[in-house]
Amino acid sequence: MGFPDRIERTVELAHPPGAVWTALTTAAGLGTWFGNEAVIDLRPGGAARMRWSHGYAVDMRVERVEEPAVFGFTWQIYGLPEDIYRKAFDGNTQGWASELAELAAYLDAA
Repeated sequence: MGFPDRIERTVELAHPPGAVWTALTTAAGLGTWFGNEAVIDLRPGGAARMRWSHGYAVDMRVERVEEPAVFGFTWQIYGLPEDIYRKAFDGNTQGWASELAELAAYLDAA
C-alpha cells in the first residue's frame, strides 16, 4: 500500500515520568483517559484490550516497553481495501491528536 502503516507521536508533558508512565501503561490509567475499560499485559508481546462506552472494543499487542520513556502498541485497522484503509488510518491519525490532549488533561487533573 502507498501510505504508512504506523502512527508515531512524541509528546512532552509537564508531569513526572512516573505519572505519565502509569497513565500510559496501566489498565486504570488507559481506562480513564483513553477508553472506558482496559486490560493490559505490560510486556513485549503482551495482550491488551480497550473498550469504549459506545460498545467499540479493540484488541492490542504491546510492542515496546522501555520504562519510563517508550511504550509502543499496535492494533488492527479493519477494512484492508485501500480507500477504507486510508479513511481508517486518517481517522486514527486525527484521533491521536485528541487522545493525547485527553492524556494531558488527565494528568493535569491528578
